[in-house]
Formats: sequence, structure tokens, C-alpha cells
Amino acid sequence: MRTQVAETSIRARKRRIGPATVREWSKTLPAASAIPDLGCGHGVPISQVLTDDGFDVYGIDASASLISTFRER
Repeated sequence: MRTQVAETSIRARKRRIGPATVREWSKTLPAASAIPDLGCGHGVPISQVLTDDGFDVYGIDASASLISTFRER
């Protein structure tokens, strides 16, 4: 079950660095690299872009509720 803090975080995610920025950066990495996502939250859209492009993403977050959602996605 998600906590209220996790729900608020999911709704309030800042869009300053978005999928296009991450996708451009990821082109500088070897294909299928492993990438740690510190403060991954629920994983959308940043981790999702990376996994969709074939990277292995390891989510790290202090919130157990957000990590649970990250794993589901």
C-alpha cells in the first residue's frame, strides 16, 4: 500500500529534466549499460526511458512505497 507521501511525490514530480534530456545523455553510454537511478521515485518517466532503450536500471530511493511502485512498473 502506498503512503500519502509517495502519492504526493508521484503527482508533484518536477519536469525540468525530462525524458529527452536523459535519452540524449544515455547515447554517450555503452549499449545495455547498468545505470543506478538515485532517488528514482516511482521510475516514470526517467527510468522508463532508460529501460525502454535497453539499459539495466537499478532504482534506489528512501521510500519503500516508491520503490514498490518502481518495481511494479
